[in-house]
Amino acid sequence: MKSLDSKLQKIVDAYFKDLKSFIKNNRLDSDYIKDIEERVFDKIEAKNPQTPSDIKNILEEIGSPEEIFKEEIENSENIKIPKNSFLQKIMNTGNKVIFLGVLKELGDKTGINANVYRVLFLVLTFLWILTGANITALLFVAYFLGFLILRTGIFRFFFSIGILLILLVILFISIMIFGAYLWDFSVGNMYPFMDFSPFFPAWMAIGIFSLIVLIIVFFRYGFFAKFSLRMFTTGLVCAIIAITFWGAVGFDLFGKYNQQNEIKKELSIDLEGRKEISFNEYTYSITQTPRFFDAKFINFHVLPQDFSKSPDDKIHIKYSIEFYGNHEIAEKAKQFIKWVKFTILPNNEVEFRLETDTKEKYPLIPIDVDIKEILIPENIKFSTDFSRQGNENIEIDEKYKILKKYDFFCKDFIFEEKSEKPKCLLDDDKFQTTIDWVKFDILRENPRQYIPLKFAKSSYSWDAVWKFTPKGNDVYSFEVSDGPTKFFLEAKIIENTEIQRIEVKEVKIVDYEGEITKRWYKNPEILNEIKK
Repeated sequence: MKSLDSKLQKIVDAYFKDLKSFIKNNRLDSDYIKDIEERVFDKIEAKNPQTPSDIKNILEEIGSPEEIFKEEIENSENIKIPKNSFLQKIMNTGNKVIFLGVLKELGDKTGINANVYRVLFLVLTFLWILTGANITALLFVAYFLGFLILRTGIFRFFFSIGILLILLVILFISIMIFGAYLWDFSVGNMYPFMDFSPFFPAWMAIGIFSLIVLIIVFFRYGFFAKFSLRMFTTGLVCAIIAITFWGAVGFDLFGKYNQQNEIKKELSIDLEGRKEISFNEYTYSITQTPRFFDAKFINFHVLPQDFSKSPDDKIHIKYSIEFYGNHEIAEKAKQFIKWVKFTILPNNEVEFRLETDTKEKYPLIPIDVDIKEILIPENIKFSTDFSRQGNENIEIDEKYKILKKYDFFCKDFIFEEKSEKPKCLLDDDKFQTTIDWVKFDILRENPRQYIPLKFAKSSYSWDAVWKFTPKGNDVYSFEVSDGPTKFFLEAKIIENTEIQRIEVKEVKIVDYEGEITKRWYKNPEILNEIKK
């Protein structure tokens, strides 16, 4: 507290002397003194009294001891208990600390004589001992926790520290965001705060102020056990005002970015006599891709969702520009994406190019440019390095039709006459390579089903199958591992032409290395035969 003039200090000291005497004579809780002292000191700090009359006015606002404790005195007078009676002596012990003082503190907080809690505690302890219930320990644990909460303030300290850490993290993030706003932060030539509502700086300033005030409040409460209701109210009110401004900012942003837009476009490429072309997912370029760390705001997807047959002798590429924003944002997005071009390079690869405006300033506009469909003329061979086809959307020669049952990787295609589906171009060598991959996928998808070891735990799984190698006569070798043990296996996998399915006929363990974890298997003894 600010030091006072000696005359003023005497008035304050006399007030507290009378207060302490009144509390003692009326057997009131001495903790009231500390509360009233804080109120008096806060008033003095706020009003800065200069004369005795100023001090007296402050003390009158607080009230005399009789006024402050009027209700407590009236309640105590309603209970007529003779002085020096046995009951009076019992009640007086409720104001005394016994052992750790937990029940006395609980009585002070609730306004109930501590002896009531003491009797209840003893009765419960006696009943649980009498009935044999093993809950007595819980009573003493609860008693100890009560000591920590009510008598030591340790929970108050950790609660305040927890709130402080949360507020400090929010404050740090808020300062970083507000600093970026004041600095006119940009990613490339996109400025995230370009068209923000004027409520934004007000929200940030008031919010940061409220966080600082609340941090001070909980710091004082945690470390010095002093809680300023005035400062807490100030911080809380400012926080509510900041949240209101945040709502206004959020509503403004929602109005700007809630609308989804899609601009569909189509380009044509003349083949100029070429009979084959290639599409590579890495053959593309963007003049500018605004980034923030690893976040891309302009995504250029060059993997087409579909290949279709062209109605003429040109390649037609359909793509879309997708983004969120109102009419104003849409116009800026159209200006930002200058053009998309597709050209055929000398090696017959199609190159995708996205040109953006690198000079003007733009607000934050996340944009997706997607290749939706590519139309290829008939009898033009085209290759891809990203096509994993299923049986429903491709044609295939009759001799390789077993692949129609499975998803497989096909690189080369052509649109034949009188067919709207692309045909996968295979020869015997490519077919054998493809069928081996299909067999590998079948074995890899569920190795438990085929490997002759039963698991003790249904949740356990193998590591990936690898080193899948054909050995002839439909026999393949491969390896698996359960962690400490590596198994070398052979599988007989045939092509059942009658039902056009691939079947795993037999899988056997050839060898293993490492240690066997017996608790994982129900029949590890099978491995002993292998070593023999």
